[in-house]
Amino acid sequence: MSRKLADVDSVRFALALGLAALAHPGLAGTANAAPQTITNGTQFRDTSGNVVHAHGGGVIKVGDDYYWFGENRATKYVDVYRSTDLKSWQFRNHVLTPSAHAELRSANIERPKVIYNSSTGQYVMWMHKENATDYGEARAAVATSSTVDGSYTYRGSFRPLGHMSRDITLFKDDDGAAYMISAARDRTPAAATTASSRGTAASASTWSAARPPTARP
Repeated sequence: MSRKLADVDSVRFALALGLAALAHPGLAGTANAAPQTITNGTQFRDTSGNVVHAHGGGVIKVGDDYYWFGENRATKYVDVYRSTDLKSWQFRNHVLTPSAHAELRSANIERPKVIYNSSTGQYVMWMHKENATDYGEARAAVATSSTVDGSYTYRGSFRPLGHMSRDITLFKDDDGAAYMISAARDRTPAAATTASSRGTAASASTWSAARPPTARP
Protein backbone atom coordinates (compact mmCIF):
# COMPACT_ATOMS: atom_id res chain seq x y z
CA MET A 1 0.00 0.00 0.00
CA SER A 2 1.39 3.40 -0.89
CA ARG A 3 2.13 5.88 1.83
CA LYS A 4 -0.61 8.46 2.35
CA LEU A 5 -0.98 11.63 4.29
CA ALA A 6 -2.34 10.94 7.77
CA ASP A 7 -5.99 10.00 7.55
CA VAL A 8 -7.33 12.89 9.58
CA ASP A 9 -9.85 15.57 8.66
CA SER A 10 -7.69 16.80 5.82
CA VAL A 11 -8.54 18.23 2.43
CA ARG A 12 -7.29 16.95 -0.86
CA PHE A 13 -7.88 18.96 -4.00
CA ALA A 14 -7.39 17.84 -7.58
CA LEU A 15 -5.88 20.61 -9.69
CA ALA A 16 -4.45 21.07 -13.14
CA LEU A 17 -1.17 22.64 -12.05
CA GLY A 18 0.83 19.51 -12.65
CA LEU A 19 3.25 18.00 -10.23
CA ALA A 20 2.10 14.43 -10.87
CA ALA A 21 4.60 11.84 -12.08
CA LEU A 22 7.42 13.67 -10.37
CA ALA A 23 9.77 10.76 -9.83
CA HIS A 24 13.38 11.57 -10.80
CA PRO A 25 15.73 8.73 -11.84
CA GLY A 26 18.36 10.10 -9.47
CA LEU A 27 15.94 9.97 -6.58
CA ALA A 28 14.97 6.33 -6.81
CA GLY A 29 15.68 4.08 -3.84
CA THR A 30 17.06 5.03 -0.47
CA ALA A 31 20.57 6.47 -0.26
CA ASN A 32 21.57 8.24 2.92
CA ALA A 33 24.55 10.40 3.75
CA ALA A 34 27.07 8.98 6.22
CA PRO A 35 26.55 9.96 9.88
CA GLN A 36 27.83 13.45 10.72
CA THR A 37 28.15 15.46 13.92
CA ILE A 38 26.60 18.93 13.90
CA THR A 39 26.92 21.22 16.93
CA ASN A 40 23.67 22.89 17.93
CA GLY A 41 23.56 26.61 18.63
CA THR A 42 26.26 27.54 16.13
CA GLN A 43 25.94 29.59 12.94
CA PHE A 44 25.80 27.57 9.74
CA ARG A 45 28.48 28.69 7.28
CA ASP A 46 29.07 27.56 3.73
CA THR A 47 32.31 26.13 2.37
CA SER A 48 33.54 29.68 1.67
CA GLY A 49 32.98 30.73 5.29
CA ASN A 50 29.91 32.86 4.59
CA VAL A 51 26.72 32.66 6.64
CA VAL A 52 24.18 30.27 5.13
CA HIS A 53 20.96 32.08 4.19
CA ALA A 54 18.37 29.37 3.61
CA HIS A 55 15.61 30.13 6.11
CA GLY A 56 12.27 28.34 5.95
CA GLY A 57 13.76 25.98 3.43
CA GLY A 58 13.66 22.42 2.19
CA VAL A 59 16.16 19.81 1.01
CA ILE A 60 15.92 17.52 -2.01
CA LYS A 61 18.37 14.90 -3.30
CA VAL A 62 19.45 14.76 -6.95
CA GLY A 63 21.94 12.02 -7.80
CA ASP A 64 24.51 11.97 -5.01
CA ASP A 65 23.97 15.61 -4.03
CA TYR A 66 21.60 17.30 -1.59
CA TYR A 67 20.21 20.76 -2.41
CA TRP A 68 19.02 23.09 0.33
CA PHE A 69 16.66 25.87 -0.83
CA GLY A 70 15.66 28.71 1.48
CA GLU A 71 15.03 32.40 2.02
CA ASN A 72 17.76 35.03 2.06
CA ARG A 73 15.85 37.53 4.17
CA ALA A 74 18.42 40.29 3.78
CA THR A 75 18.10 40.42 -0.01
CA LYS A 76 14.69 38.73 -0.53
CA TYR A 77 16.39 36.14 -2.71
CA VAL A 78 15.80 32.39 -2.76
CA ASP A 79 19.21 30.76 -2.34
CA VAL A 80 20.36 27.19 -2.91
CA TYR A 81 23.30 25.28 -1.41
CA ARG A 82 24.73 21.87 -2.34
CA SER A 83 26.14 19.14 -0.10
CA THR A 84 27.14 15.48 -0.25
CA ASP A 85 27.04 14.88 3.50
CA LEU A 86 24.35 17.29 4.85
CA LYS A 87 27.02 19.05 6.93
CA SER A 88 29.24 20.99 4.51
CA TRP A 89 27.24 23.25 2.18
CA GLN A 90 28.50 25.00 -0.95
CA PHE A 91 26.62 28.07 -2.15
CA ARG A 92 25.34 27.51 -5.67
CA ASN A 93 23.05 30.30 -6.78
CA HIS A 94 20.47 32.99 -6.06
CA VAL A 95 17.81 30.98 -7.91
CA LEU A 96 14.98 33.52 -7.61
CA THR A 97 15.40 37.26 -7.08
CA PRO A 98 13.09 40.32 -7.02
CA SER A 99 14.30 41.24 -10.51
CA ALA A 100 12.92 37.99 -11.95
CA HIS A 101 9.37 39.36 -12.28
CA ALA A 102 7.47 42.58 -11.69
CA GLU A 103 5.29 40.85 -9.07
CA LEU A 104 8.40 40.13 -6.97
CA ARG A 105 9.76 43.66 -6.86
CA SER A 106 7.62 44.47 -3.84
CA ALA A 107 7.03 41.07 -2.26
CA ASN A 108 8.12 38.68 0.47
CA ILE A 109 8.83 35.10 -0.61
CA GLU A 110 8.82 32.48 2.15
CA ARG A 111 9.11 28.69 2.62
CA PRO A 112 10.40 27.79 -0.88
CA LYS A 113 10.18 24.06 -1.67
CA VAL A 114 11.29 22.30 -4.86
CA ILE A 115 10.21 19.03 -6.48
CA TYR A 116 11.03 17.45 -9.85
CA ASN A 117 8.47 16.86 -12.61
CA SER A 118 9.77 14.01 -14.77
CA SER A 119 7.07 14.48 -17.42
CA THR A 120 8.20 18.03 -18.19
CA GLY A 121 11.86 17.80 -17.17
CA GLN A 122 11.34 20.82 -14.91
CA TYR A 123 12.12 21.50 -11.28
CA VAL A 124 9.07 23.17 -9.76
CA MET A 125 9.32 25.58 -6.84
CA TRP A 126 6.28 26.31 -4.67
CA MET A 127 6.39 29.10 -2.12
CA HIS A 128 4.36 31.43 0.08
CA LYS A 129 4.06 34.94 -1.38
CA GLU A 130 3.12 38.12 0.45
CA ASN A 131 3.29 41.79 -0.41
CA ALA A 132 6.02 43.77 1.29
CA THR A 133 3.54 45.67 3.49
CA ASP A 134 1.55 43.12 5.49
CA TYR A 135 0.34 39.52 5.48
CA GLY A 136 -2.85 40.20 3.58
CA GLU A 137 -2.12 38.27 0.36
CA ALA A 138 -1.55 34.71 1.61
CA ARG A 139 -0.89 33.35 -1.89
CA ALA A 140 0.84 30.27 -3.30
CA ALA A 141 3.44 31.05 -5.97
CA VAL A 142 5.17 28.85 -8.56
CA ALA A 143 8.49 29.02 -10.41
CA THR A 144 10.28 26.51 -12.66
CA SER A 145 13.77 25.69 -13.91
CA SER A 146 15.30 23.05 -16.18
CA THR A 147 18.20 22.62 -13.72
CA VAL A 148 17.94 22.17 -9.97
CA ASP A 149 20.31 25.03 -9.09
CA GLY A 150 19.72 27.26 -12.12
CA SER A 151 17.69 30.46 -12.34
CA TYR A 152 13.96 29.85 -11.87
CA THR A 153 11.30 31.42 -14.07
CA TYR A 154 8.49 32.93 -12.02
CA ARG A 155 5.07 31.69 -13.19
CA GLY A 156 2.78 33.71 -10.92
CA SER A 157 0.76 33.39 -7.71
CA PHE A 158 -2.81 32.56 -6.71
CA ARG A 159 -5.06 31.53 -3.82
CA PRO A 160 -6.01 27.86 -4.26
CA LEU A 161 -9.81 27.76 -4.50
CA GLY A 162 -9.74 31.27 -3.12
CA HIS A 163 -8.30 30.04 0.21
CA MET A 164 -5.33 31.47 2.07
CA SER A 165 -1.99 29.71 1.51
CA ARG A 166 0.84 30.53 3.93
CA ASP A 167 3.53 28.21 5.36
CA ILE A 168 3.99 25.51 2.76
CA THR A 169 5.56 22.13 2.07
CA LEU A 170 5.49 19.43 -0.63
CA PHE A 171 5.03 15.66 -0.49
CA LYS A 172 5.27 13.00 -3.21
CA ASP A 173 3.53 9.67 -2.60
CA ASP A 174 4.71 6.25 -3.79
CA ASP A 175 2.11 6.30 -6.56
CA GLY A 176 3.62 9.46 -8.06
CA ALA A 177 0.91 11.82 -6.84
CA ALA A 178 2.33 15.08 -5.50
CA TYR A 179 0.82 17.16 -2.73
CA MET A 180 1.17 20.78 -1.74
CA ILE A 181 0.26 21.38 1.92
CA SER A 182 -0.10 24.89 3.29
CA ALA A 183 -1.35 26.68 6.38
CA ALA A 184 -4.38 28.98 6.37
CA ARG A 185 -5.06 31.40 9.21
CA ASP A 186 -8.82 31.32 8.52
CA ARG A 187 -8.98 27.52 9.05
CA THR A 188 -9.84 26.81 5.45
CA PRO A 189 -8.57 23.64 3.69
CA ALA A 190 -4.85 23.09 4.05
CA ALA A 191 -3.87 20.39 1.57
CA ALA A 192 -3.88 19.93 -2.19
CA THR A 193 -3.13 17.11 -4.60
CA THR A 194 -2.07 17.55 -8.21
CA ALA A 195 -3.84 15.85 -11.10
CA SER A 196 -1.90 16.63 -14.27
CA SER A 197 1.68 16.97 -15.41
CA ARG A 198 2.07 20.57 -16.53
CA GLY A 199 3.45 21.93 -13.30
CA THR A 200 4.02 25.39 -14.73
CA ALA A 201 0.74 27.29 -14.68
CA ALA A 202 -0.19 29.42 -11.69
CA SER A 203 -3.94 29.18 -11.95
CA ALA A 204 -6.30 26.41 -10.83
CA SER A 205 -8.84 25.01 -13.26
CA THR A 206 -10.04 21.67 -11.81
CA TRP A 207 -10.05 21.95 -8.04
CA SER A 208 -12.48 19.76 -6.09
CA ALA A 209 -12.73 19.13 -2.35
CA ALA A 210 -12.43 15.47 -1.33
CA ARG A 211 -12.52 15.70 2.50
CA PRO A 212 -13.52 18.17 5.19
CA PRO A 213 -10.83 20.71 6.12
CA THR A 214 -8.37 20.35 8.95
CA ALA A 215 -9.03 22.88 11.71
CA ARG A 216 -6.78 23.87 14.56
CA PRO A 217 -8.28 23.76 18.07
